[in-house]
Amino acid sequence: MLSLAKPFVEEALRDYFGGTHIPDKMVIADLGCSSGPNALTPASEIIDAVHAQCQKLGHRSPEFMVFLNDLPGNDFNDIFTSLQPDFFSKLREDEQCRVAGVPGSFYGRLFLSRSLHFVHSSSSLHWLSQVPPGLDAKNGPMQNKGNIYITKTSTKAVIDAYKQQFKTDFNSFLKSRAEEVIPGGRMVLTFLGRMSNDPTTKEGFNHHIEMIAQSLMNMVSKAEEEMREKGNKMDMARVLHVNGGTKEITYAKNSSAQKQILFIAKPLLEEALHEYFGGTQFQNKMVIAELGCSSGPNALTPALEIIDVVHAQCQKRGRRLPEFMVFLNDLPGNDFNDIFTSLQQDFFSKLREEEQCRVAGVPGSFYGRLFLSRSLHFVHSSSSLHWLSQVPPGLDAKSGAMQNKGKVYISKTSTKA
Repeated sequence: MLSLAKPFVEEALRDYFGGTHIPDKMVIADLGCSSGPNALTPASEIIDAVHAQCQKLGHRSPEFMVFLNDLPGNDFNDIFTSLQPDFFSKLREDEQCRVAGVPGSFYGRLFLSRSLHFVHSSSSLHWLSQVPPGLDAKNGPMQNKGNIYITKTSTKAVIDAYKQQFKTDFNSFLKSRAEEVIPGGRMVLTFLGRMSNDPTTKEGFNHHIEMIAQSLMNMVSKAEEEMREKGNKMDMARVLHVNGGTKEITYAKNSSAQKQILFIAKPLLEEALHEYFGGTQFQNKMVIAELGCSSGPNALTPALEIIDVVHAQCQKRGRRLPEFMVFLNDLPGNDFNDIFTSLQQDFFSKLREEEQCRVAGVPGSFYGRLFLSRSLHFVHSSSSLHWLSQVPPGLDAKSGAMQNKGKVYISKTSTKA
């Protein structure tokens, strides 16, 4: 599918670069990126195509920001830990690129207004935002039982319901992207389809969906059978649930010290924002970076407190709140999945109605570049910068006899060296 769509991506980029203005920064969004070996392929191919166009025009390649989007339950951890071997190592020396993961439905807003230059989505927009109204058990007898899409046994009412849901969803998708793409930006969308006008045909897309439906039904049947055998009264959601990192020995259960530090630092945070808003220039967008966010219950606390302080400053000055973009950064091995799945409960539900905020995860060391040039308004980091980027040279076994053996930092037995 990606190979078939490549000429359309190249054509769209040729058309975009056919104008007189070539940006020095280019923001790319891949919507419905999924995970696995192909998750980073579209971004790599887009950057290659841009590089080719810039060479042809005798222009330097822009600085890239790539946003990888999927639902919060996607395995972003897998993507982030594979960035170095599967993505950054393949970039040319003159290609500067930053990467962020954006959890959320592409049927709503995900990015700041007028911030995207190029949007790509492959084999994703056939997935609807929900079961069409009237087809679930909430509204009476379940229609289309045992199926997850249109089949030969589906009634006209079922077919019409799916058509209407797609129209509603796609309209929401286009309205959201219309707000986020810059004037003159480009978008390439690839859909699975069929040659026949018959929506119940088994060719193409429907054949794949039927196989997925059968697999899901088998999983449910197996889970129900196990529950009967064990006499387990747990609900199905718990049977299929994968345990996260919330046991007693994890950071998530031992984070009171960090919370106390955040409380102590709050007056300094307020002072910094008071000084920032004391200037004459007021931004309608505000980009916040939280460096070393970790995971667990406090990962989202600093961002909420910053937004609260900005809200108070805006009220005091009679200003409209800016649109927020919050970048949460930590090393690629951090549990971003845990953060992203808790966003709705621990973050978005706590925002005021007038507070518009987008969130992205940025994997990487804060001892190097993470963001586009001159793109941040406010940077916060708590209890993180005491962690060094590496063991100091000469203190590991590579340099001969290991010094400071059995220690991870300075102790009473440490030498002056």
